[in-house]
Amino acid sequence: MGRFNYQRSLTLVVQVMKFKRNGQQMGDITMFRRMRIRFLFLRGIFHAAIDSRPKSIADFSELLKLDPNNLDVYRHRASIHQRNGDYGNALADFAAAIAIDPKNPIPYHERGIIYGFKNEHDKAFREFSKAIELNPLFFEAYFIRGMAYGKLKEYDKAITEFTK
Repeated sequence: MGRFNYQRSLTLVVQVMKFKRNGQQMGDITMFRRMRIRFLFLRGIFHAAIDSRPKSIADFSELLKLDPNNLDVYRHRASIHQRNGDYGNALADFAAAIAIDPKNPIPYHERGIIYGFKNEHDKAFREFSKAIELNPLFFEAYFIRGMAYGKLKEYDKAITEFTK
């Protein structure tokens, strides 16, 4: 099986987004709103996959104007900000995701990773602990928290995390 061609897929998504019906662009027609949201999401994902991060952020930002409570879009945009080293905007997007669904452990975990990059270990531990509180089976949160203990040379605590 061949490698997935993100560039070709992106071209197809853009062509579909330009689709016109009765002389109006798809984004102007209420019945096509959900399709536009889906296409913006796909285009944002494809832009991220081909490392066109500014375009990906723009797509996700436009999508959030149409669907401001979309947890997944905040998480994806936060991840792109994180890859760009823009931790402030990444943290803001993860905070928005948490505001939408405070019982979802993933944004806490991802925010903890950013705090780790920023050497704000107390905040990182708090985020990982919250993720574990929300989902005691969240292996990745235990693992990353154990790695953080290892960096602090608290090896007994690290081993405990790795064996949970």
